[in-house]
Amino acid sequence: SGHRGLRLWTERADGLGTHMEIPFGEGIAGWVAEHEEGVRLRNAEEDARFNFKVDTAYGAGKSADQRKWLVTHLLAMPLKSKDGSLLGVCLMLNKEAGFSITDERLLRKHCRQVVLSLERRLPDTGHVPEQACSSETVPEALARCKVLLGCETALCFAKDRHGQKLILEAHNLAVPISDNLLGYTARTGVPVTLKDASEDQRFNPTLDEVLATKTRSLLCVAVEAPDDSSLILGVLLCGNKRDHHHCDAVFDDQDRLLASVLAKQVGRLQHAARRASC
Repeated sequence: SGHRGLRLWTERADGLGTHMEIPFGEGIAGWVAEHEEGVRLRNAEEDARFNFKVDTAYGAGKSADQRKWLVTHLLAMPLKSKDGSLLGVCLMLNKEAGFSITDERLLRKHCRQVVLSLERRLPDTGHVPEQACSSETVPEALARCKVLLGCETALCFAKDRHGQKLILEAHNLAVPISDNLLGYTARTGVPVTLKDASEDQRFNPTLDEVLATKTRSLLCVAVEAPDDSSLILGVLLCGNKRDHHHCDAVFDDQDRLLASVLAKQVGRLQHAARRASC
C-alpha cells in the first residue's frame, strides 16, 4: 500500500525520446516494483501478472492484438539503492534458452552498476561520491562485458586528444576516425551489428591480424562522456557472440541495449582516468 499512486517510467525505443509511465502493480515490471522482489519466468504470457504493453514498454508498445511476437522467457530485478529505497526495475526478455540461475546472479551484479549510475544522476537519492565507481578498472569492466554479453572479445577504442584516431592502447593499434565501421560509430553514435564481419566490407581485417583472432559476429556501440551524451569518447567493440552451447551466435537488440549500458560505465571509468592524468 506504501507504493500506491507511484509510477515507473521508461523511454521508448522509437528514437523520438517519448516516454511511457507504468503504475506500480501493473505487469511484471509493476509487480516487481511493488513487491521489490525478482521474477524469473519460462512462460511469461501464462503468468497472470504479465501485461504485454507494460512489460514490453521499451519496444513499440503495441497492443496484444497488433503484435507479431510472443514473450516467453523473462527476468526482472528491482533496482535498490544502498539505503534500500527503490529506484526502478531492470527487465530482460526472450533469451533463446531461457534465463538461468547464473543469469539471475549476473543481472543482480549488473544492477549494482546501474544503481550507481542512477544515484549519480538523480539528486533526490542522495549524493554518491565520484570515487564510488572507480573501484572497477577499464579492463575489469571489459571482462564483465564479455561475461554479460556472452562474447569472446570486448575492446575499448578511445579517441585521441585531437579526435582524429581511435586508439587501442593495449595492442598499439590506431584506427582513423574516417573508418567505415568503428569510425562511423565514433562519428555518429549509431551502433553497428554485423552477423559475419568477414563478409562485410566495412570491417578492417587488420584488426584480426593484430588480435590474432577471427572475428565473426560483431557489435559496436559508442562510449559517451558521463556528463554529456553528445560527446563520444570512443567505441566499445564486442566480438564473437556465443550461445548457451558455446556455438556461434549473433548479437540481437537486447545485446545492443545491454552493451550501451555497459559502455556508459566504461565511459565513466575512461573519463575519470583522463582527469586523473591531467
